[in-house]
Amino acid sequence: MNHVSELHLTSEEKTNLNLLEITDKGILTDVIDKNRLAGSLVLPDSVIEIGDYAFSDCSGLTSIVIPDSVTVIGEAAFFGCTGLTTIAVPGSITDIGNGAFAACVNLMQLTVDNANAVYCGEDNIIYTKDKKSLVAVAAGLKDSIVIPNTVSEIRRHAFSGCSGLTSIMIPDGITEIGDYAFSEYTGLTSIVIPDSVTVIGDHAFSGCSGLTSIVIPDSVTTISGAAFSECTGLTGIKLPSCITKIGICVFSRCTSLTGVTIPDTINVIGLFAFSECTSLTDVIIPDSVREIHFFAFSKCTGLTNIVIPDSVTSIGGNAFEEINPNAHFTVKSESVKELLVNSGSNIQDEQITVEPRL
Repeated sequence: MNHVSELHLTSEEKTNLNLLEITDKGILTDVIDKNRLAGSLVLPDSVIEIGDYAFSDCSGLTSIVIPDSVTVIGEAAFFGCTGLTTIAVPGSITDIGNGAFAACVNLMQLTVDNANAVYCGEDNIIYTKDKKSLVAVAAGLKDSIVIPNTVSEIRRHAFSGCSGLTSIMIPDGITEIGDYAFSEYTGLTSIVIPDSVTVIGDHAFSGCSGLTSIVIPDSVTTISGAAFSECTGLTGIKLPSCITKIGICVFSRCTSLTGVTIPDTINVIGLFAFSECTSLTDVIIPDSVREIHFFAFSKCTGLTNIVIPDSVTSIGGNAFEEINPNAHFTVKSESVKELLVNSGSNIQDEQITVEPRL
């Protein structure tokens, strides 16, 4: 450990150093006992890389000094370090992994040395130097922020765990909202997605419990798995007209969701797509839908009226498992009725009315 003696470390800092696992190549891979790491830590100059998840969930860590010897901060390196209030990224850093500072809910100051050639800091947000990519946000920030118009990408886990920020303006230049970009962002109550966005990534807004409404523009062609899962405050959703599939778990456990407008471009309603949406009462499935996958509406205990068209050729097992026992289905053909009865969802004949097309 180079130059540690020159730093006049406190006894606490010396104790913390002994908990670090550092390879001969200078990669800090892990903390031997994360529950024992507490207080402040000064990394030795022998460290050149902080590995993936190295300090994740070290809730007792309250401050850290990262020396200029370090060039890489790995993925989720400080994820969930709830005791940290400030982090200074040195000029030597050339690579910051996704979610490096995510879920640090008390992090108020996140800065980058002006000498850094790859990244820059502004208002406690880290961007690439050209400000085209938003890399990380101090999760303890309050009120609202405006993302610069230069940004075209929001990195994975960039806003994960933010609790104080209540609103955010996404600029028109954004084309993709990355996987987990806003996941567990519990303070978010409203968001406007611009017409430039075409892709909403996996778990992009999952666990945003404060989000009550969202408008998804018709420019969006892909909504990936679990994108809005566990958004427990979301009451209604209108899906864009350019998507063809509602993916796996996209709206699962949105327990306040009372209504959803499914466009007539949808061909597939995926696995667990609306499972445990306990406030959902009525569902009209459009004529475009061919497949309803396993557990798609399982445990939607509030469902009372469901309309299924004759375009449907496949209903997966348990698609309507454990819904309201008094729910009524209107289907457009005997073949759809047969699919429904054989889906393993315990749907009885008397719950189904066949209304053929005129």
